[in-house]
Amino acid sequence: MASEAPSALAVGARWLTLSTFVVGVINYAYSFALTRLLAPEEYAIFAAGQALLLTAGTVAVSSIPWILAKQLASTTLDRTGRQRIVKFALLINTVQGTVAGFILYVIGQSFADSTSSLVLAISAFSIFVASTAGGWLQGTQRFGLLASTKVLEPAVKIASGLSLIGLGAGAAGALGGFGLGSAAIVVTGFVLMRSDIGPLFRSWSVTGLAVWRDIFGVASIQGLVSVLASVDVVLVAVLATSPSEAASYQASMILSRIPLFLGGAIAIVAFPLIAKRQLREGALLDVSVQLYLRIAVPFACVVATLPLSVISLLFPAGFDRVADVLPYTAASGFLIGLIELVSTFYQARAVYRPALLRQSLGLVVSLVAVPLGWHWAGLTGIASGAMIGAASSVLLLLIDCRRRWRVSLLPLGSFWIFGAAVVAALSISRTSPLLWVGLSTVLLAVQTYRVFFRKSIAVAPDAPARSPRPDGSPTDQGNAMRILHLGFEDHRREGSGGGSLRNREVNRRLADRHAITVLTTNYNGATERVEDGVRYVPIGLPIGYFPSLMSYFAVLPFAARKYQADLVVEEFAAPLSSILMPLWTQRPTLALVQWLNAKEKSRQYKLPFFIFEWLGLRCYNRFVTVSEDMRAKILDSRPKAHVDVIANGVDRDIFDYDFQTGEDVLFMGRLETAQKGIDLLLQAYAQVAPQLRGRLLIAGVGPDQERLHTLVDSLQIRDRVVFVGRVDGEVKHRLLGEARVVAMPSRFETFGIVAVEALASGTPVIAFDIPCLRAVIPDDCGVLVPAFEVSRFAAELLSLYSDTERVAAMGEQGRIFARQFDWDSIALDQERAYFNALEASRGAR
Repeated sequence: MASEAPSALAVGARWLTLSTFVVGVINYAYSFALTRLLAPEEYAIFAAGQALLLTAGTVAVSSIPWILAKQLASTTLDRTGRQRIVKFALLINTVQGTVAGFILYVIGQSFADSTSSLVLAISAFSIFVASTAGGWLQGTQRFGLLASTKVLEPAVKIASGLSLIGLGAGAAGALGGFGLGSAAIVVTGFVLMRSDIGPLFRSWSVTGLAVWRDIFGVASIQGLVSVLASVDVVLVAVLATSPSEAASYQASMILSRIPLFLGGAIAIVAFPLIAKRQLREGALLDVSVQLYLRIAVPFACVVATLPLSVISLLFPAGFDRVADVLPYTAASGFLIGLIELVSTFYQARAVYRPALLRQSLGLVVSLVAVPLGWHWAGLTGIASGAMIGAASSVLLLLIDCRRRWRVSLLPLGSFWIFGAAVVAALSISRTSPLLWVGLSTVLLAVQTYRVFFRKSIAVAPDAPARSPRPDGSPTDQGNAMRILHLGFEDHRREGSGGGSLRNREVNRRLADRHAITVLTTNYNGATERVEDGVRYVPIGLPIGYFPSLMSYFAVLPFAARKYQADLVVEEFAAPLSSILMPLWTQRPTLALVQWLNAKEKSRQYKLPFFIFEWLGLRCYNRFVTVSEDMRAKILDSRPKAHVDVIANGVDRDIFDYDFQTGEDVLFMGRLETAQKGIDLLLQAYAQVAPQLRGRLLIAGVGPDQERLHTLVDSLQIRDRVVFVGRVDGEVKHRLLGEARVVAMPSRFETFGIVAVEALASGTPVIAFDIPCLRAVIPDDCGVLVPAFEVSRFAAELLSLYSDTERVAAMGEQGRIFARQFDWDSIALDQERAYFNALEASRGAR
């Protein structure tokens, strides 16, 4: 039975979360409709009343129903015993409903008229009586049926509420829908429980049922959770200076409180499993918290980063302050949902006092922080005060859970770093609402599928789906590895750079003894294929250069989980560098760093991509990089990391050619000015073009091709510049070998593979004096110019071009120097780094 408990939790939570989603859609459609059907002052009354009914509902469904569920799940009861406990629950809920109705009527008089207050009282009574059916379904573990009743209630509520509003009942009519929806559940419950109710006026004795301590303990814990969840909503109605401010705050709750219902859904399923002792409560708490974090963290991040344009579409005029408070209310909603979930475990084990103490302290903090926040910062101060109160409760519970059950409520990988990465990605995309909507939709859809529709979710979070060997067979040969390479760029894609060349050359040399799968960006015409024994799988959307990159990063953590691997190799790639793969998988990982320039990309796109690079460097313990300069950068950020320096190589065939030096200057690479500096080369070439016999050949493709054509025209050198396009193989070798000089005007590089290929072809290189290029362009093989001095670059280009003997001498020395960059040796070195990473991971365990 213990082994079945986690999957039972996932399956039950699936149904209840789906129903919560449906109910949420219905409820929030209702709330959004009311922001347009009711005036702000009427909506403020409705929202305050709704908050009170939410509090009453939380107490109702989490006090007596929990006790009923515990008795039905943990005790062997005969028919008479079941009838007694069910009738007892009905009786107590009737009494509680009467008391709650009276209290809500009194509170309602402070902000609403007598009619609305009376409707609040009747609705509260109906909610308490209806909750008995929920407890019965929970205790008998009929979660599918429980999910159906949860959908029925808001459907009736909305139909009746809108009808009453249409008849002119206003806020009272909107609140009346709650009572009528609950009344429908009362009728349904009596039908479902009829065999466990029996004769209505017999077997009402509760003698021998030791449940009173549980009743008061559970009711107190859930009552504190409810008060903590609604204290700011009620206080804002009293403190706010205008109905618009109060309505804005309460409207923000439409989205922000969804995690509370998610936490409740998981708690409802976990409670009877704990009561039956199907799994050690610490293990089940860990599983439950992981389920919650995996869906609640991204949802809260989505709510907190809603673009202003989306908010304006959701909320009409009069709700102008929603955007100001939404980040704070989203955070507090997430925290309160976690409190609701964790409190369940204290309830199920009857550990009431520690939970009550910690929740009470958090409530005190809220009661102090919310008014102080209002005094200091107005509406946002209320929101931040509520967030501080919820955070205080979570912190106190976190400390106790760590001591009591050895469970971390907010683990580093599942919460802090993942949440920061999601917030950063969504914040970056806020400037483009369509991109934000796309990323948010993909994130929530994938996380929901990952949590609730994969059999391995609770017991094997890293279960792969298939083997990566091209023929589908497992790898079982001695030291053979299954390598999953998150390779970013497909060498077949136009505009691909030296990094994709390196990956192709190394992987194809290793494929004869290892099973290698490479995940790449998608593009028009891309297909999954096996080439040179390596499987290439395009992921993401083929929708242009930058969008395809962002979609690749968005789906990569989830796509990577489909493939079995002994080692996951993440390629740091523009513009983010890393998607923090060690946080997404428990498999051994290694970072392959050919690129560390997220700061430059941040300046180019005016987006904080550097955050991902900063986090990525701190996620990994082992790196492979291509130069000593890159190694130094990595160690600056991660001093204790193990970093192997393995250079790029050149094709041996290039040494077999005997080229005749021609007249042209050649640039070869991706047509991207931000990194490759082709604009600087064009400016330099324009200064000396009349004194050069040859043309400037530009070989390659890339995103800035049209811009470069425009620049050529503006410099009036159209007749001297030829755009060759993409080249490969023998054509590439011949262009390099027959050029008089190869120009590399890069602003930054990670290795400079074109420089090495040019030297191997016997052609000298002129470049700016930047890190990495210094290591591959010795003084006797080329010329390094002070960085980005265009006039100096032009002068040195003319000087080298005009000196035939110097060109020949540098070409000869270049071929000697380049022979050390051999792909076969490089592949063996990289294979050794892979084996060492695997051994290190085994040792760490």
